[in-house]
Amino acid sequence: FLQCLASVQVGPYSALKLLASRSLEQARDLRPEEGFFLFQAFARLRLRPPRINTLLERMRLVWSVLPPKQLVKAANAVAKLDLAAHMWARPLKVALVGALPRLTGGQLALLKAIAVMELLDAPESMKAYLELCEKERSAFLYSRHLRVVELHAHLVRPEVWERLDDELRLFLQEVRTASEMSHAGASRREARSDEDDDEKDEGE
Repeated sequence: FLQCLASVQVGPYSALKLLASRSLEQARDLRPEEGFFLFQAFARLRLRPPRINTLLERMRLVWSVLPPKQLVKAANAVAKLDLAAHMWARPLKVALVGALPRLTGGQLALLKAIAVMELLDAPESMKAYLELCEKERSAFLYSRHLRVVELHAHLVRPEVWERLDDELRLFLQEVRTASEMSHAGASRREARSDEDDDEKDEGE
């Protein structure tokens, strides 16, 4: 049931709100994977019930046993729900930092910018994340989330930016340039498509 609820992409609607809220009443009895699906549901439905902190507390001991991909998705959900600053989110931060060296390039690429900024906010953690992204560069061809993290480090966290070596800064620049070129190409194709449509309309 919880996995099904976590797959819902629309809403929030009253019936779904009620289902999600009733699920929280059993938060202390949930298994780790059930807590994971419930966080996914709340994030996708954009719900933050008053008792959601109970679920965050319940999960404090199990973050480290979640499979890496689920841990990444849970971090994204907690950050989207603006819970990263809560005291019970600290175990999640610790688990995510500890899991960084074990994440594949694809799993690193799944981390949303908001999760990096909120949960990997310690200078060493953010620097380690960026260094791993460079190491797994093939997974970051057009990552808008990595671009947001770069901007965050450059403008908001200068103490992180100043500690990045030249090779890492060059990698970030290459990702940014590739993304800008891709966006420019898409804009040109869209413009040409509009011109073709106009010509067809005139012909008719």
